Amino acid sequence: MKKVTALQMNFIWKVCAAHFIAYFTAGILALFFLDYKTHFSSANNTKKRKA
Repeated sequence: MKKVTALQMNFIWKVCAAHFIAYFTAGILALFFLDYKTHFSSANNTKKRKA
């Protein structure tokens, strides 16, 4: 197996950080603009499943 160079680690770190920031930001925006609290507390989602 080849060694991972510092340049490759730098690239991997930047990609992971960019994805984390993008998904975190998208989640926060969705939380505020899509109104998850109302959506997931509707009557359709609170019905119990049949056994």
